[in-house]
Amino acid sequence: MNFRTREKREKTILAITALLNKFNLNGEVERMALQIHETLFEEFKWRKIDDIARACVLASCRMNQSPMNVVCLVDDVQERKSLHGCLKLILKDFKVYRGKRDYPTIFKYRASKHGFPGDVIEHATSILGEFLRADNFKDPNGYMAASLYLSCKHLGEKHTQAEISEVFKVNVTTLRKRIREME
Repeated sequence: MNFRTREKREKTILAITALLNKFNLNGEVERMALQIHETLFEEFKWRKIDDIARACVLASCRMNQSPMNVVCLVDDVQERKSLHGCLKLILKDFKVYRGKRDYPTIFKYRASKHGFPGDVIEHATSILGEFLRADNFKDPNGYMAASLYLSCKHLGEKHTQAEISEVFKVNVTTLRKRIREME
């Protein structure tokens, strides 16, 4: 292994550790992220360090059923596309079955991370759960944002559509459409 490859490997490990610390992930998630990195580093050593680190952490979270997704890690759409490329390699090589996503858990995690009260989160989770059972679910972030907005409105919490759309990284227009569908 040449000097540049060794240096990139060390920088990637530092980036993984920084992400794990940022999101308070440790234990099994940490062990698995570092194992993924060691196993597959040669396959994606030509990719950006941040993408490799994010993909390792995200794949580890999925394997350990931790409520983490791409939107939590990356704000920029172009960076998400690059991250998805790394993530596909990992999920294919580790033969991870994505399975059905646990949207209520993801919703609770995001809403609590942004400081919404527990009663609002529970009410919004029940709204989201009812809508999930109806089996006409296409845009998870839009529906999660709409259920939170409707819950805030019902319980008298003062939050604008723009604030809530920012939490779930959806456009305000999308939020309005989903609110109309859910009402």
